[in-house]
Amino acid sequence: MTTPDAGTRLAEGIYSYTVDDRPNASEVWRLTRLPDDRLHLQALLRTDQRVIYGMDLVLGADGAAESLEARVESQGEWRGALTFAGGAVQGQVQGPQGATPVQVALPPGTLPFPEAIAMRFLLGRALDLTTEAEQSFSLCRIPVLEAHGQPLVPQVVVARATVLGPETVDLLMAEVPATRVLIEWPDHAPQHGWFDARRFPLQWCWVRHTADGGNAAHQYSLTRYAWHGQMG
Repeated sequence: MTTPDAGTRLAEGIYSYTVDDRPNASEVWRLTRLPDDRLHLQALLRTDQRVIYGMDLVLGADGAAESLEARVESQGEWRGALTFAGGAVQGQVQGPQGATPVQVALPPGTLPFPEAIAMRFLLGRALDLTTEAEQSFSLCRIPVLEAHGQPLVPQVVVARATVLGPETVDLLMAEVPATRVLIEWPDHAPQHGWFDARRFPLQWCWVRHTADGGNAAHQYSLTRYAWHGQMG
């Protein structure tokens, strides 16, 4: 696997992940330009004691996703190696009970949508932030932190995105202008993402029903954010 140190660091940051305003974990990410002009985005969600997931996404020089490698700790270790090519995502997910082959056809224009919040800049780049009209996207979800289903096995969903307008996001480092977007797809809680001028998510939040009939508010907020170069 290509390591980020093989290229030039473009950006890095840390998201604080809270549940009902209580600290839960941190997603640490970094974006690197490789010597062959591809991009490598690495993200780790970790607590003080362990890494919950790690994801490495490689984009071609044209900005299209080429591959995703991931590992997850969820009732055992799960590892996935996926490639995006020829209108499909294929590869394998290795779990505690064995390997699951992956071969999923993708509708034209499908966007990879991994669990890692930093990687959702792929959706940010595709959004038209100048219109209030509802926008439809085919997303290839790479799930991790869900109660049902197997981690890392891709799911294709049709999502709707509605631009709610400009807002100021109050991060620890500063007040940052952003555009708020509502993202919805079937059988999942509506999500809100705040994208900056580079189309990177500054915040991401949703409310999920709990087993006892209540609700829990989940939120990711950037607490560190630095750019060292141009993504292109």
